[in-house]
Amino acid sequence: MKLISIPNQQQLASFIPSNDIVRMVYELFKAVSALQIITNTTNQLANNPASGDTITIDPAATNFWLNINPALPIAALTIVFPLLIRPRDGQMLIITTTQAIAAITLVASGGDLISGNPASINTETPLLYRYSIDTNLWHLI
Repeated sequence: MKLISIPNQQQLASFIPSNDIVRMVYELFKAVSALQIITNTTNQLANNPASGDTITIDPAATNFWLNINPALPIAALTIVFPLLIRPRDGQMLIITTTQAIAAITLVASGGDLISGNPASINTETPLLYRYSIDTNLWHLI
């Protein structure tokens, strides 16, 4: 296995991977970078939620990553979006899970709204939301 060092962004732009998996990761990186460089992320782990539970994302003034870690696939889960302390245009919210959730309900906090409400979530499809301060809306990307 050959290790590749990419010391700066200009070299990254000209890097063309040959391996399919590396290419997929590279394309994902480019897509996320084009949206926004995600820094100052608040991580929250929801360990062993059961069907019917509600998870409230802790409020913060940063981007958010909720990692749901159920012991087994679960039938239903409610997620309450964070109440933004100092809303910023473009704030990101990422929701991932280690097991499938058959029915997911997303609830907004305060005066915010959510655009894009998937019926379920699985391990291969994380949810990525971006906040618009103009509309007080979390947009599913």
